[in-house]
Amino acid sequence: ANFLGYEGILRFEPVPENYHLLERNVASYKNIVTVEAAASDFNGQIAMARNYSNMGAGKVLSGDEEFEGAFAANCSKIDSYYMFNVTLIKIDAEEHEPWVLKGAAETINRWHPLILLEDANNEYRGYLPKSYELIAYWKKYRTYLYG
Repeated sequence: ANFLGYEGILRFEPVPENYHLLERNVASYKNIVTVEAAASDFNGQIAMARNYSNMGAGKVLSGDEEFEGAFAANCSKIDSYYMFNVTLIKIDAEEHEPWVLKGAAETINRWHPLILLEDANNEYRGYLPKSYELIAYWKKYRTYLYG
């Protein structure tokens, strides 16, 4: 919000403590909405785990994982929000990126936004439409920019 012009920002945060902190951090900004949910490929609930040593590293759990601090979180498809003129999607979902991309497929196909994608093992490119090309890569942050 500080560095890019925008008409609106929609953010997803499933961990309640992080959600409340984000709300306080952007209280003075206009047209920023935070959804207390994980972005995913369906609307409903999903098992999540907090990471007590790194607040930003909470993750979606697979069905058979047990994890201290696990909780049920809401989840939503990005496509459920019917946004207009989407220019950028940034995804840092702690290995849940493929499901986020599946849940944003209509939005991506309609608006062809830039996609900033954390991808530790460089394995998520195949979830993007074939028309997307790599624009930039930040090795230190394991982050790719496609457009």
